[in-house]
Amino acid sequence: SAHFAGFFIGCWAMPRMIGQVGHSRAFAAAAAVGATGVILNVTAVNPAANGFVTVFPCGTAQPEASNLNYRPGENIPNAVVARVGTGGEVCFFTLRDIDLVVDVNGFVP
Repeated sequence: SAHFAGFFIGCWAMPRMIGQVGHSRAFAAAAAVGATGVILNVTAVNPAANGFVTVFPCGTAQPEASNLNYRPGENIPNAVVARVGTGGEVCFFTLRDIDLVVDVNGFVP
């Protein structure tokens, strides 16, 4: 029954979505709905002190490992592959106050 519901909703919603945003965007949005992970570029900008950033699925315990270490006077980027958590969200923890720039480069179905 879940397969039928997905088929029905897809047949009804996709033509309308394609008409509004175009084929490529409609396909990307539909594929991303089922994403289990994301591919990110995380950049620490203007750190005032040494620290780290940890990226993890929301709704889970924060892991002890960091994804990015930073120090004052440098803008530090790093590629991160992370699972999505509760509500399809990814959480970030940073030890110090920084400007955090996050670019989504892709997703994992």
